[in-house]
Amino acid sequence: MIPTICVIIGIIVTFYAAYSDFKWGIIPNKLTFSTLLLGLLLNTAWAVMMSNIPFLTNMLIFVGSVFAICYFFYWIGAWSGGDVKLLTALAALVPYRYSITDVTVTAPYPFPFTIIINSIISLLPYLMFYTTYIVFKEKKHLVNELLEPIRNYKKILVTSIVLVASINFAKFFTHIYLYSIVLTVIFTFLIFLFISKLQKYIKLAVILSITFLILFIHPYNNFISIISIFITLLIFSFLLNFFTRIVTEALRDDVKVEDLKEGMILAYDLVEKNGKIFFDSKPLKEKIKECLRMGNIGPIINPGRILIKSMAAGLSEKDIKLLEKLVKEKKLENKIKIKKGIPFGPAIFIGFLISVLFGDIVSAILEFVNYP
Repeated sequence: MIPTICVIIGIIVTFYAAYSDFKWGIIPNKLTFSTLLLGLLLNTAWAVMMSNIPFLTNMLIFVGSVFAICYFFYWIGAWSGGDVKLLTALAALVPYRYSITDVTVTAPYPFPFTIIINSIISLLPYLMFYTTYIVFKEKKHLVNELLEPIRNYKKILVTSIVLVASINFAKFFTHIYLYSIVLTVIFTFLIFLFISKLQKYIKLAVILSITFLILFIHPYNNFISIISIFITLLIFSFLLNFFTRIVTEALRDDVKVEDLKEGMILAYDLVEKNGKIFFDSKPLKEKIKECLRMGNIGPIINPGRILIKSMAAGLSEKDIKLLEKLVKEKKLENKIKIKKGIPFGPAIFIGFLISVLFGDIVSAILEFVNYP
């Protein structure tokens, strides 16, 4: 009875936390602390009733472990304090998986870790939904960029045809899998190199000829292969564009220093180096190039003295006063790049639901992959 009550409370708590985090950007302390206390009390009572002291001991170990892991994510700036407290409270409330459905996929690690992992995995589709919501509501100019992969369908179709042609040519020369892959890469490179040198109409004629040839060799198989690769590349192109460009632009805004509020998150760390104060906006790729050029890893391990770190906890009153001072002294432009914090509460709600209804996503995937 008590385990079922704990699960129901967990669903209600995570739902309200998701709503609160999405609407107001905060998971109330009253909610998390009361859930933590309630979980400890209910499960202690359950352990006493069942004369199962190891249950109680393990629960306390799970709660401590979850807090330590979540605090690490807080420390590196990935999660807010509310996320840490909510996941810790859930570890106290539901320390073990209680089967409420016939579908059960268990993991070799404790159930609270299943909740964390499922929540992180659930963040991906939620991030797509949240970013798309921001694009259509606040940044409609990004809609064109969002649909860019669809507008480039011709290039993707040509790539699909060339890949299928290269695979066919490779199979003609060898049936050894490794050699076939190498030859496919070589043929793909050579065909693209050849096509790139041609004029527009000649290029079109060559592509049509290649298409006719591969459809003539194996009509059904190659047609299905072209369609399959085309759809795969289109989806990959969309996701790559979405997560590298759209998410970055949609979730960042320029804010004047006088409009800054506590809890806003800097897009980049504010650092001081060689007497200069600046935002460390250089991408990791550029830093790696700089390291290779200089022959040392200084740009990565020592970007400068960090004055304000970009963390999910956001700016404090002290941080805002420092920024105001630096802008006033003209050491910074009055244009602070702020990133919107992704409310993790909804992902925790989805992750918790999946955990109590179906089980562990990672274990389910591994079972599916290994299924004979």
